[in-house]
Amino acid sequence: MEDLNSSQSCCFCDDEVHAWVFSYSELFNIPTLQDSLSALEWERAALFASKKFADKYSYARGALRAVLSQYSSVTPENITFEYAASGKPFIKSNPLYFNLSHSGDLVFIVVSETHELGVDVEFYRPIPEALSIAENWFSDMETTWIKSSPCNDEAFLRCWVIREAFVKAVGCGLKLPLDSFGILLPDFFSTEKEMNGIRSPLITKHAQCDDVQILELTLQNNYLAAIAALRV
Repeated sequence: MEDLNSSQSCCFCDDEVHAWVFSYSELFNIPTLQDSLSALEWERAALFASKKFADKYSYARGALRAVLSQYSSVTPENITFEYAASGKPFIKSNPLYFNLSHSGDLVFIVVSETHELGVDVEFYRPIPEALSIAENWFSDMETTWIKSSPCNDEAFLRCWVIREAFVKAVGCGLKLPLDSFGILLPDFFSTEKEMNGIRSPLITKHAQCDDVQILELTLQNNYLAAIAALRV
């Protein structure tokens, strides 16, 4: 669909991950996006408590279908999703990997032919329970850094989006406890010697930590996001 053109490429080594970023305000101007939804997607939309959230779900799913159709010869309405045990969607017999996240007014979709993907985007906002969550579920280094940061909420959200992106890339959903792995940011260290060559976020304490690459992003103003690309 030519109206969906907010795409950019993010490079992971020799491979590409395409990132598509939309605002709901622009998606709501394309009512035909809803026409491609399956019966199951309409059933799920009907479960939302308000029309506002039902519309956000249906337009985001329509946008996902429109984006994926540009990578195949399948029209949006004829894309058939199947679901892993974690609930993560995939297209059977299709080499595309993809993931979707939304927060506030933004919808964030990532697509790759070479890496399993996870993505998370969060609107910057106060998180009253940030330190409590960090103390119970995050690593000691993460918690110490969050507490010492000028803005606890921003520091917490940076850790959170990276963690969520990784969980989604691995495809474990809620089955992967947040305290079963950690993250390491260059920001944790004050000198080049302490950083020891660390230039991007790393996952620690997990069997697949060496197979994943993390990219942090700032989307427009007041949105933090992360992409996790897992070697398959």
